[in-house]
Amino acid sequence: MANINTDNDTINSSNISSSSPLLSINLTRLDNLFNIGRNYSMIIDQYDDEQQQLQQQQQQQSSSIIITNDDDQQECPFYPPQWLIILFTISLIIFFMILIRFMQAIFTWFISPLIFGNMVKWNGGPNTWAIITGATDGLGLAYAKAMAEKGYCLLLLSRNQEKLDKVKQEILKQYQSCTDIRTLVVDFTQGHDSYDYIGEQIRSLPGSVHVLINNVGMSYKYPEYFTRILDGNKFITNIMNCNMVSVVRMTYLVLPLMEKQKSGIILNISSFSALFPSPLLTLYSASKIFMDYFSRGLYWEYRHRGIIIQSVVPYYVTTNMIRNPGVSFMIPNPDTFVRSALKTVGHEIRTYGFITHRILAFVREWNRFFIGFNFSTRLATRSLSNARKRCYQRKGLDHHV
Repeated sequence: MANINTDNDTINSSNISSSSPLLSINLTRLDNLFNIGRNYSMIIDQYDDEQQQLQQQQQQQSSSIIITNDDDQQECPFYPPQWLIILFTISLIIFFMILIRFMQAIFTWFISPLIFGNMVKWNGGPNTWAIITGATDGLGLAYAKAMAEKGYCLLLLSRNQEKLDKVKQEILKQYQSCTDIRTLVVDFTQGHDSYDYIGEQIRSLPGSVHVLINNVGMSYKYPEYFTRILDGNKFITNIMNCNMVSVVRMTYLVLPLMEKQKSGIILNISSFSALFPSPLLTLYSASKIFMDYFSRGLYWEYRHRGIIIQSVVPYYVTTNMIRNPGVSFMIPNPDTFVRSALKTVGHEIRTYGFITHRILAFVREWNRFFIGFNFSTRLATRSLSNARKRCYQRKGLDHHV
C-alpha cells in the first residue's frame, strides 16, 4: 500500500507495485493537485502584500489635510485646482504682453534716440525741398516751421493766398536757414483738375524734393447721421477728394522723383479715429483709415529704395479742426506735437506722435482685447451723439432722428 505523509505534503509511492498501474496514475494526479494548490496559495499571499502596499500609498496621499493638535501642527502638501493654474497662466501671458509693449514704447521714445540718434537723415539745404499741403494752420504750419528749421526750402500748398503770404513772411523772418519759400493756391476738394498744374510746379523746383507732408484734410462741421449731412452730395465728394484723393495724387507726383534719387520722406497725417469706426463722423474716420493703410502698404513697397513712408495717427491737438481746445496733458499744441512726432521718423511705420497719445492707444487696444472691438465704438457713439445733441440745441433745432 502507498504511504501518504501529510506533514510534508508529499506522497511516497516507492512501495507501490508496478503491477498496480491504475493506482500509480491516481497518485500522480493527486501529487499535481497538491502542487497547484501550493502555487495558488503563493499567488494569494503576493496579491495580499501588493494590496497592503497600495493602501499604504493611498493613505499617504490622502493626508494632504493640515492636522492641528494642541501639541503640534503638521502641514501637508497643497495641490492647486486646475482652473487656478489656467487662470494664473493666462494672467502671466497678459502681463508679459503688456510688459513687452511698454518696453517697446520706452525704447522707441527714449532709448532708441539716445543710442542711435535720428534714424533718418534730414537733407535740408538751399537745393532741397519740402512740400507741405494744408500748410497755413495747425499741424501743417507746425510741420512747415520744423522743415524750415532743418534748412529745407518750402513749397506750401493751401487754398488761401493771403494766409500763404502771411506764413511765408513769418517763416522767412523766423528761420534764416530757410532760403526759399514758394506757394501754390490749391483747393483740394476740387478733385483731379489741379494735379497736372501741381506736377509742373514741382518739376520746376531747382534741386531735389526730399520731403512730402500730406496734411490737408477736412471733417464734419458737427457730428451727423450719414443721410442727414447738409448738402450731402457736395460734402461727400469734397471730403473724399480732400482726405483721400489728395494723398494718393500728391504721393504719385513726388514718389517717382524720390525713387530716382533713392531717398525721401513721406509723412501722411491720418487720425486717431482710424483706430476704430467713429459713428456720426463715418466718412471722416473711413477716409483716415484709408490714409493709414495706404501709407503702411507703400512703406513695405519702397522701404528697400531709401524711402521712408510713415502714417501719423494723432489724438486731439489744438487745431481749428477741433475748435482749438486748451492745451493739456493729453492735448499738446501743434509745435509740441510735431517736435515729438519727428523723433519717431525712421523708428516707427505708424506713430501716434505723442507719448500720451501712445498710452491712450494702448489702453484702447487692451479694451478691445478684453471687452471687445465694439467697446470703443460704443463710447464714440455715445460721445458724438451728445455732441450732436448740444449742437442742435444751440441752434434751437430738434436733434431727434
